Amino acid sequence: MLRYLTSGESHGKCMLTILDGMPAGLLIDKRKIDDELSRRMFGYGRGKRMKIESDRVQIMSGLRRGLTIGSPIAMMVENVDRSIDKLPIIHDPRPGHADLAGALKYGFTDVLNVLERSSARDTVGRVSAGAIAKILVAEFDIRILSHVIVIGGIASDASGLGMNQIAAISERSSVRCAKQGGSSRTRKLYPVGQKDRC
Repeated sequence: MLRYLTSGESHGKCMLTILDGMPAGLLIDKRKIDDELSRRMFGYGRGKRMKIESDRVQIMSGLRRGLTIGSPIAMMVENVDRSIDKLPIIHDPRPGHADLAGALKYGFTDVLNVLERSSARDTVGRVSAGAIAKILVAEFDIRILSHVIVIGGIASDASGLGMNQIAAISERSSVRCAKQGGSSRTRKLYPVGQKDRC
């Protein structure tokens, strides 16, 4: 069974991931993890932080000569912005986020303590672990593909497209959707005046 544990804060020193349960003898190409981390930084609505960080994984343990040795794999991605101790106290939780639940659970009056952990930056660890899982399933000729099919009730028409076409088109889309041509249905995904990015 594979399991992973992440640690780190958005503006702390680094993001850490420990992946346990990986079989021994699997060749891990660090570049494949870095490629997945780069994919994570692309897309619609990415903030300024994405222009600051250039995520590159450091594999700290669990490999010898590029091969897994059966022990937990520890990975670290350093943060460029390490300003956690200089950030102001925040009293107002963001709607729809984990801020309020975390503040109530731990008794914080400063919700930044929760915000730093429940940040989108935490996905660095999930992506790192997922990249290694993708390397594992590729050994069995399994390919993982996903794309957005509906946003706000508007469907993207990918009928008639093959797997390779869906992968290529969605990879170029800032909202990761695959569609044929310029269907008017998908242009409605964006507010008036905004470029059709799909």
